[in-house]
Amino acid sequence: MSACGGSTKTNILGAGGLIQPFGVVSAEPHATLVGRDILAAGGSAADAAAAMALVMAVTLPSRAGLGGGGVCELYNPPKDARAGNGTTVTIDFLSRDKGAAPGFLAGIAAMQARYGHLRWEQIVVPAETLARESATVSRALAHDLAAYGQAFAADPEARRLFARPDGSMLAEGDPMVQPQLASTLAAIRQRGVDAVRSGPLADRMAAAFALDSAALRRPQVALRDSVAVPFAHDMLYFADLTDTGTAAAWNAVADLGDEARAAALAKAPASQPAAPPTTALAVVDGFEQGVSCVLSAGGPFGSGRMAQGLGFFIGRATGAAGVGGPVIEVNHNVGRLHFAGAGAANAPTDHADTALVAEMAHDLLEAPARSVSGATEIIDCHREDGKNLKLCQAMTDKQGFGLGVLGH
Repeated sequence: MSACGGSTKTNILGAGGLIQPFGVVSAEPHATLVGRDILAAGGSAADAAAAMALVMAVTLPSRAGLGGGGVCELYNPPKDARAGNGTTVTIDFLSRDKGAAPGFLAGIAAMQARYGHLRWEQIVVPAETLARESATVSRALAHDLAAYGQAFAADPEARRLFARPDGSMLAEGDPMVQPQLASTLAAIRQRGVDAVRSGPLADRMAAAFALDSAALRRPQVALRDSVAVPFAHDMLYFADLTDTGTAAAWNAVADLGDEARAAALAKAPASQPAAPPTTALAVVDGFEQGVSCVLSAGGPFGSGRMAQGLGFFIGRATGAAGVGGPVIEVNHNVGRLHFAGAGAANAPTDHADTALVAEMAHDLLEAPARSVSGATEIIDCHREDGKNLKLCQAMTDKQGFGLGVLGH
């Protein structure tokens, strides 16, 4: 069994052949349920991941938000498995420069426009509805409010939204209404990423982030080829991030025996010291498209200051600190996606990179369970030899409070 908790499995065999299951997992339950609904409505993994990221901006602002950034690894299969190897790409929208506009919205919009099927409005509505009509505080957010609530102690708007009148933080199950964020999302639903590049919303955003209008229009997303590493009959694809070491960590242990691998991972140093808490998600749809993402606000609740009138926290520029991956595993011989996962940091001392690699080692190589810190969110899909049977697991980390679901 994986080191992840909350694992669910499905194996489906229909009379007419294989019925394709899908899997959705994230560190925040509201996001997982929205991702499931998007896939059930005919959306792709890219559609689901984009909608989930926006939901996390509402329900987990301690780690994700319109003022932050992230990185996604995406595999888009060929229309015919005999026609080629499909496309694997790193979508990098991490915030690295202090004077740059946040890349969150541009990143998820670029991913959804290029690889999604649904209308943009369908992607934004779930998050807008949760902000306007009250989401309940999940256990994930309640944990962060208790641990990091002091980060926004000096911001009256944040205290009004996330603290009770007596000064205590909202707890699990409490209602949470964010009207300003709902209005911001409504503008984004209507105009897409252009809403934060020109017009009234862009003007308020420029003032909040102390940027000029030209900075809002500069590219905030980089699409790059992924780092490819052969593994058995498959290919592993790591996000091409020069400031994180997941691919190197994998290469350092992949050929070791089980005991030696576990010992090496246990002794591995944190590749990103003093990392901010980050969050992760993974989606595999019924047509073999897969996405894994890590999202970051650059610090607990970003900078601890909200963008006036916009309803979201101003993030910090930290690059890939706390980002453990993400990674995709593909078998190109049959055009099948086998694994999508990402690692995140729950605390400044977490080993996000090595936690993901340890989980990969366990699930891909049946190595001993990991003994390093950091949270992972994983979907693992394989076929049983000699059978037209696909087995999937959606695994959310036992160190977090997420949710994994499967369907078909």
